[in-house]
Amino acid sequence: MSSIRFAPWAGTVALASAVAGAALLSAERQTTSPILPLAHPGARWGHAMAWDSARDRVVLFGGAASTTAMLADTWVWDGQAWTRIEVEGPSPRAYAAATYDSARGRVVLHGGRDEQRRPLDDTWEWDGGTWHRQTAEGPAARDHHALAYDAARRVSVLFGGYDGGAVRADTWEWDGRAWHPAATEGPPPRAAFAMSYDPERRSTMLYGGLWLGGLYADVWSWNGTRWQVLTEPYAHPTLDHHAATYDPARRAVLFFGGKDYRSTARNELIELRGDDFVTLPADGPPPRYNTAIVYDSRRGQHVVFGGRIRQGDTFLAYDDLWTWNGRDWQQRTP
Repeated sequence: MSSIRFAPWAGTVALASAVAGAALLSAERQTTSPILPLAHPGARWGHAMAWDSARDRVVLFGGAASTTAMLADTWVWDGQAWTRIEVEGPSPRAYAAATYDSARGRVVLHGGRDEQRRPLDDTWEWDGGTWHRQTAEGPAARDHHALAYDAARRVSVLFGGYDGGAVRADTWEWDGRAWHPAATEGPPPRAAFAMSYDPERRSTMLYGGLWLGGLYADVWSWNGTRWQVLTEPYAHPTLDHHAATYDPARRAVLFFGGKDYRSTARNELIELRGDDFVTLPADGPPPRYNTAIVYDSRRGQHVVFGGRIRQGDTFLAYDDLWTWNGRDWQQRTP
């Protein structure tokens, strides 16, 4: 049986805490000082984030500053401070997919949504100092999809997403030179799910998401040959717009944040243990979705930045950074 627990009061308590001190900002009213540059990324959601192990840096790109303003800035976090990298690269976008290719030392980024809500189909790579647009043809334009790097086979795995008219269920792999269609059967069409590679299973793990007619709560694994469903479709609580990462100390994939079937934002950190879920006890970031989490292998901690929550008709965006060392959460910025 699943040991996950949803407390109906958790969002109210955490939201009050956030308003008190966790830099919860109204994205619609957010402004940037014309005098002093920001010392850290501004409040946003739907941004792309990856851990660059060759340079011991978290790399962050883009996201949404409001429902109509997309960003195109590049930042790195070195464990102590944020630094903005003044460099040209991908156009403004949110809901892009990103992962880190450790064999080639490149962050791979695909797709997303522009300010006109149009899905994008371009592929970019970040080498630590420059963005490079890749010319190889590949997956159709989409957003709310996911990328995960399969270290055993040295390919970046892409699945699903929303193409502006339909939710997709195609699987692609990027080897650094070309995109290759990888599967014709697998998870049903979905977007806003979470995906991470699990070296213990030697498989890419996928959980949850949504489609135009409902929500998912199933877990799937991709071993490079076939997709395998590990749980029944509703064996676990539904979750969408959450984030995923791998914890080498726990030897398990972790999921953070997202929304449940009531569209309530969550702040649980959930471990996929075998084919079951366990909620890890921790007092950390307030509830949010459209956030990002990566594992900092240099310092042995997970890094969470940004995200949003809906309050009435207004979206509220975060600009806080938190770290989790396996025991305790710590808010690092702002």
